[in-house]
Amino acid sequence: MIGGNIGASVASQNELAIVVENGTATLPDAATMFRGTYAKDGQDLTITYGDGPAIRIIDYFTTGFPPTLVSPNGAQLQGDTVVRLAGAVDNRLAQANDAAQELANAIGQVESINGTVTVTRADGSVVTLSDGDLVFQNDVVATGANSSVSLTFVDGTIFSLSAESRMVLDELIYDPNGGNNSSVFNLVLGGFVFIAGEVAPTGDMRVETPTGVLGIRGTTVEVRIRAENGVIEVQVELEVDPDGGIGQVEIRDLSGDLIAVITDTESTWVISSAEGETREIPRADSQASDTGLLQQAIAAFRTANARVDSGDTYVILLPSERGAVPMPLLATPSALVPMSMYTEDGKPFAGDPR
Repeated sequence: MIGGNIGASVASQNELAIVVENGTATLPDAATMFRGTYAKDGQDLTITYGDGPAIRIIDYFTTGFPPTLVSPNGAQLQGDTVVRLAGAVDNRLAQANDAAQELANAIGQVESINGTVTVTRADGSVVTLSDGDLVFQNDVVATGANSSVSLTFVDGTIFSLSAESRMVLDELIYDPNGGNNSSVFNLVLGGFVFIAGEVAPTGDMRVETPTGVLGIRGTTVEVRIRAENGVIEVQVELEVDPDGGIGQVEIRDLSGDLIAVITDTESTWVISSAEGETREIPRADSQASDTGLLQQAIAAFRTANARVDSGDTYVILLPSERGAVPMPLLATPSALVPMSMYTEDGKPFAGDPR
């Protein structure tokens, strides 16, 4: 067995069976874990990648809490992220067919797009995205080769993804008048630039990666995640904000222990799945920053804020533009009730006309 919980038997000539033990399943290599295609097959989880054998994790979906996937050197994908990657979220939102209700649950939209970008919905359906398309909680966004996308979220947060990147939209709860806002984004692999919106200074914004968790309090950050020779390496750098300021980012390991607080743009923190390899290095010595992706994020930020300055919202939900079932308007005539106007348990805030 590898890592103590990989079945020694092969289910078929082209399939490797893995058994869950103690809430985890160890995969034979990091590349399959982070680049593979996930699917639910009965109560099993299957992962396919390249010409290698398919991996079948037996009875993965029978437990109350989905098991964590672990690479041989310790990088992780939490169970809730795995379920989303497999398009196997089992809740009423995933089954909703009403177009108006779907609009109300949108948390973001495509601000700009280049090439081929897909989204896997909570029910497992895969959609090719276009400019202006909505994205929802539990979506998995993936960019193809030579492709990129910028997303605007209801609180004004911007995320830009470079080619061959994958990201899970875990959670976004935002009340413009509240102080208990939260957002969780899970970056699986690739290149990312994000500009924090209103959740970061008024609540809890977390960005999860395979080797660590970033706590954000309002800033612009570049993250690069790569898998090489079985090792997952995450590089984190601060960037100058669009208004010229510099924020800070807190880095914790997967156990929640503080690694560092980055407060300048001169260094790069490398969070590695290999023991003893997490370190701070001069930015000049790191993998080159993606200046094009940074500029794309800044352009998306300016476009979204110009829209708000003109009286609209960060995420456009007008039925006339979406072709959807009309919904009641708020006091401000330019917007409908987005997810941001709901409490965490799904109930409308006071003032919602419904």
